[in-house]
Amino acid sequence: MEGQDGQEGTDLPARTEMLKPWEKMRWVLRGFKRMFGFLSQFWDDRYYTEVDMDRWRSLGAKIGKDVQIQHLKVDERFARRLEIDDEANIAEGTNIVLHDSSLNNIFGEECPVKFGKVRIGKATYIGRNAIILCGVRIGDYALIGAGALVVNDVPDYGVAMG
Repeated sequence: MEGQDGQEGTDLPARTEMLKPWEKMRWVLRGFKRMFGFLSQFWDDRYYTEVDMDRWRSLGAKIGKDVQIQHLKVDERFARRLEIDDEANIAEGTNIVLHDSSLNNIFGEECPVKFGKVRIGKATYIGRNAIILCGVRIGDYALIGAGALVVNDVPDYGVAMG
């Protein structure tokens, strides 16, 4: 039996017949779909924090609409001190510290435990593994870089990194 390319015993298209760009893209996207389908079995529920947001709301946190959060670390005992405005996006590993007892632990009772409200403004983006300390206000549309340690207020449209 003669194939399309003139060689005997093959049904593959000739090398000169290249796939059209949209056909290539279809094969690439199909491969990505298969790969992500396979990898999704290893994901756990920590990426889907709607349950946590509902819990934080029930504990007194103020969380706006269309907020995207991936595995945020918050001490639930002080959730009432957390305020996140609409459309904020918080990447995985972010840690929001709502109290600080480090000096109290080192020097004893003469150094009080510090408590503070944390407010995250509208449409703010906080990068992966950022740490936000108590008493900080992050303004609207601000950008916090990955791994940043935020110890002071960040103004509206401000950028904090490092």
